[in-house]
Amino acid sequence: YLTTMECDYDEATHTSTMIGTGTHCETGKTEKSKMVTVYESDDAKTFTMYMADPKAEGQWIKHMEIKYKRRK
Repeated sequence: YLTTMECDYDEATHTSTMIGTGTHCETGKTEKSKMVTVYESDDAKTFTMYMADPKAEGQWIKHMEIKYKRRK
């Protein structure tokens, strides 16, 4: 299944936001998704994935969150 996304990077907040559309692996229907990465420091970042809420236009449902921290 192919997903195409476009990305914006906000230098002030060190945040990368990707929004795109793809095919849901279970239903085969087209859906929107959003992936946000916040670069908190050279040693930490948080990646969050959202799916479009089918019941509320313009709203997002958090699907997962991963916090990365470099070991020292």
